[in-house]
Amino acid sequence: MKRSRCHDRPSTNAGGPGCRICAGAGFLNYPSLIRKTPRKPIRIFLQSGANDLNWEFGHWPLANQQMAAALEWAGYDYRFVFGNGSHSGKHGAAILPDALRWLWRD
Repeated sequence: MKRSRCHDRPSTNAGGPGCRICAGAGFLNYPSLIRKTPRKPIRIFLQSGANDLNWEFGHWPLANQQMAAALEWAGYDYRFVFGNGSHSGKHGAAILPDALRWLWRD
């Protein structure tokens, strides 16, 4: 079965462990899994803000920093943009054109 190239170019804006669904799916384990499994042929774009959520389900800025560190350690083609924003789509929307150009470059 041939996969669409869309699955090879994930992008997150203010992504994090902060919901019951994400936490239940093992989001906090992803950095560890990235370090322990063979690298996949994907390119990843992450965006987060220093003032994102820090609540009962986790610390989103720290979770994104840990994810970026794991991606770097494992040798992934990734880009992590860390701003000062809070949990909103403003920063992600502002950089979306650049993010898409970066993700889909040849």
